[in-house]
Amino acid sequence: MKNILQYVGLLFTLMVSFLGVLYLLNGDIFFSSMSAVTLVVLLYFLVDQLRKKKNQIRKNRFSYVAVVYWSLYVAISIPITFLLAHTLTVEIKAKKDIQGLAYEKMDILNDMVLSYTQQYGAYISAEYEPELKANLILISNNPNNSAAKTVLSNEPYEISSTTLNNISSTNVNSYIRKYINGKDKLFASALDSVIRRNEVFFETYGPVFDNWSRLRLSVAFNELDNLIEENYKTLYRNFEKHNHLSNAEFRFPIYNKEHKLNKPFSLWGRYNPLFMIVLALVFHALILLPYFLEPVSGMYKQHTTTTEKSSTDISGGIEL
Repeated sequence: MKNILQYVGLLFTLMVSFLGVLYLLNGDIFFSSMSAVTLVVLLYFLVDQLRKKKNQIRKNRFSYVAVVYWSLYVAISIPITFLLAHTLTVEIKAKKDIQGLAYEKMDILNDMVLSYTQQYGAYISAEYEPELKANLILISNNPNNSAAKTVLSNEPYEISSTTLNNISSTNVNSYIRKYINGKDKLFASALDSVIRRNEVFFETYGPVFDNWSRLRLSVAFNELDNLIEENYKTLYRNFEKHNHLSNAEFRFPIYNKEHKLNKPFSLWGRYNPLFMIVLALVFHALILLPYFLEPVSGMYKQHTTTTEKSSTDISGGIEL
């Protein structure tokens, strides 16, 4: 039974330590697995040696063997306890908040697209369209209006002189719609790649947060943060490119809140890890159980001396 409980403790420690390293290293499965296996194997080896040398250690608690093995055990158990406490904090206390943060960040992807659409739409309706419409109407009423032609031949319209000469009162509205739609397409051209990237992310990593897929959790968060930054840069550059106002820029607040999967001390500042540390110590006790229950041989009996024995054999008498 003691060995079964020890194996339970070792298996739990192995899995939880692996997740702890995985979270700290942002999803590096190979190094995380190697680190966890190495730590747990060393722990098992030390406990086994302590068990075998228990008689020697009990006779002299401060012998070289006792000091070396217990020092090694403490040295290995400290990082393991750290990993256990970190993983348990994530899994028990921080899981819902981390999922909520992921959903907020995924909402940012859609909110950014909506904000970009609103901002370039506001620019077209407030800055681009009124001057375009006014000058096209002027030309339709007076084809020789040089001032209107000068405005429309320069940025942001850049309408050719041939086109301006063809404008009349009968087709002016179609030209207005044509250039407004053309400007709209220039702004919207950046949305195609952004929306496509969003769809790929939702399909690939969306279920990771829903299903709490531990092996891909850190990777999904990193991909999400990178995607938010990449989309913002794409939309910012395109907005600046097709907006003729000197101070115009795409404004969107980047949400920089971190998930803290790789920052245990930050998590412990919010979630008290004391219970997690106690729980980790329970599994340390299971791992040490074979040592605690190992019988100790070589108990010594106290022998009486010859003098003491003879003194107990003296019997009294009466001398005549």
